[in-house]
Amino acid sequence: IIVVPLLLETGSYREIVQRILVVDCNEECQVARAILRSGLNEQEVHAIMATQIARQERLKHANDVIVNNADMPHLQRQVEILHCKYLGLLNEV
Repeated sequence: IIVVPLLLETGSYREIVQRILVVDCNEECQVARAILRSGLNEQEVHAIMATQIARQERLKHANDVIVNNADMPHLQRQVEILHCKYLGLLNEV
């Protein structure tokens, strides 16, 4: 497992990964969280987002998607479900 926030932007991922998991949220959520985390204003956050791969393009490359628009318990349930799926895939190897 590797965590690479800009994996698709680098283009070199094809040689190093077998599956891509995208943790996604709607744009409103993404902007609000970025402002809280970074202290940047909304315009600055949108400027950074404009340099990144489009959300739909990122989702197109994903084998799995966790939608993170809700609270932490909801996110944890999704992670647990996906963890079980990944354990199953591991057992198939």
